[in-house]
Amino acid sequence: LLAAATVHAQPVELFSPQGEVKGVRQVTARFAKPIVAFGDPRLPDPFTVDCAEKGAGRWADTRNWVYDFERDLPAGVRCAFTLKPDLKAADGSAVAGGQRFAFSTGGPAIVRSLPWEGSRIDEHQVFILGLDAPAKPETIAANARCVAAGVNEEIGVRLVTGDERRTILDNRKSFASSYLRLMLIDGEAGRSRGFLFRLPTTGSDQERFLKLRDAPDSPLVTLACARTLPANAEVKLVWGRGIAATTGVATSAARALAFKVRPTFRASFSCSRVNKDAQCMPILPLSLSFSAPIAKADAEKIRLVDAANKAYPPSVAKDADGSGVTSLTFGPGLPEKQRFRIELPEGLKDDAGRTLANARSFPLAVRTDENPPLAKF
Repeated sequence: LLAAATVHAQPVELFSPQGEVKGVRQVTARFAKPIVAFGDPRLPDPFTVDCAEKGAGRWADTRNWVYDFERDLPAGVRCAFTLKPDLKAADGSAVAGGQRFAFSTGGPAIVRSLPWEGSRIDEHQVFILGLDAPAKPETIAANARCVAAGVNEEIGVRLVTGDERRTILDNRKSFASSYLRLMLIDGEAGRSRGFLFRLPTTGSDQERFLKLRDAPDSPLVTLACARTLPANAEVKLVWGRGIAATTGVATSAARALAFKVRPTFRASFSCSRVNKDAQCMPILPLSLSFSAPIAKADAEKIRLVDAANKAYPPSVAKDADGSGVTSLTFGPGLPEKQRFRIELPEGLKDDAGRTLANARSFPLAVRTDENPPLAKF
């Protein structure tokens, strides 16, 4: 009964927000009894405010007090409101001081990543993570990790720094630009967002990019798993609990981004046949495909060679995104009932520098059949 009486005797019966909340713009407090006369703007704020972000308080009515921040609070902010000890109610009675309320906007969270979640990644993939607040590097190294199917232990992460980081970000300026637009402008509300990271208020886009790329407290994080990932494996990049913003506010829960490692670098041959036991139809192209892109210059060196050592060059076209070649063809119109071999350039590698896993299968022997009766007609 005494405990219940103590709870009900608390001056503030409702305070919001509390705990961990993103995007806070306003604080509200409702008192158990009237504190000010209606419409009286003269009374000071009832709370001592401990917060790095600026704001102002006002009485909405006799029992409800509102504190408006100048901007939506960014991640990594912690605020506390403590009831002043000399506060009095509207009827002149004393109000017990010391009641304290606190909230935080949480630790650094991933708001954008490259590659995107769900993408196919390389065995040595470097991830670019755009955070909603700058993070302490040592807490990232200690609490971020990779989890790969087939590996019976968690894999640590390696922070990518120095020239390697600069090279990667220089080639991904479009990602940095879209990330900054996301962080600085709230398109739905039509106003600027709060952001702990300070960008130049004047200057070119290039100067802003260089600040984002080179600042020690940059919210753009570049990291990689600390070991080679197994081919074709399901992988999760875990942004763990305890990763702290530069203000000291840490993440309270883990979040994982899921990816899949691309398969080993292999070449596969295919052609059209009359039936499963027949040889290739010479009136249709013979195809050679790769599980990862190769350079166009290397693809043009591949040859189809007949028994008399006559070489047939391939038809090569770049992929739609221009990143390399993943397939090529020979023919159509090859000689009937001939033996051929497909020869690859020595030491063929994909765009990640991997050698062909089934290189021993080449030169690959293939044969053409006679044209089907309808084609002859």
